[in-house]
Amino acid sequence: LPFVSQGTLAALKELSLPVGRLDCTVGEAVRQAHAPHRAWDLGTLRLSDREAMDVSALASCATLHSLNLSGCRLRDASSLAGCAALHTLNLGCRSVSDVSALAGCPTLHTLCIRGTTVEDVSPLAGCVALHTLKISH
Repeated sequence: LPFVSQGTLAALKELSLPVGRLDCTVGEAVRQAHAPHRAWDLGTLRLSDREAMDVSALASCATLHSLNLSGCRLRDASSLAGCAALHTLNLGCRSVSDVSALAGCPTLHTLCIRGTTVEDVSPLAGCVALHTLKISH
């Protein structure tokens, strides 16, 4: 993010990126902020309504607990399994058809998969903390 200093990112707890020219820089911002010599304690991230997103960089966000990807066109959601602290996820993306990777999110308690093409939610049976599941096609 060219307009945000790296010192600012170190203290960042919540990030909400508007739709527009920042779409291609999300992964790079996460990668740079998580370089070995930096600490980034991001808790909430809103990236809704984006085209063809790659969220693989989010797997390194150990403190990410709330993620909004509604309306995004994800290339692959499997990397979200690496978000061990994730407890709230809005995954309302037409391109999402499989939630099996989310079984690797032990703290996930709220999941919205409205607007997805997910038909089988049985992989979520292993999410023992899950108490709210919002589904509609």
